[in-house]
Amino acid sequence: MRCAWGAVGMRVESFSAEYLEEVLSWWSARGEGEMPAWLLPPCGVVAVDDDGPCAAGWLTVFEGVAAGQIDWLIGRPGLAPRQARAACKAVYEGLERAAREKGLRMIFASALRTPMAREARACGFRTTAEGVTHLAKAI
Repeated sequence: MRCAWGAVGMRVESFSAEYLEEVLSWWSARGEGEMPAWLLPPCGVVAVDDDGPCAAGWLTVFEGVAAGQIDWLIGRPGLAPRQARAACKAVYEGLERAAREKGLRMIFASALRTPMAREARACGFRTTAEGVTHLAKAI
């Protein structure tokens, strides 16, 4: 997949183990704690520029319905804003393509920060509920 936003030298590809160690380190570098690899869904994409991976995200496919969730979107710390936006959009495009290939008809997205929500909206996502708190419980 090529980035449709014209970012020079950027491509989107399926996430592979070769990127895992570097991408997992981004959560710690951002002060967000450690991300366990087992939590990441098997369907992921990574935007890659001339310096390596610059953003990644994953798609969780819900069982029994034609819907999924885009989550765990993260970018390489220190990216310039323009490059970060292009990488984010490329990841959203790649995950949407993967969702279509899986026959999904609806995809949801979560955003940790306001700029991430802005990018999701720029890719066609709409707010479905204000004031919702997403909760999780390890079992």
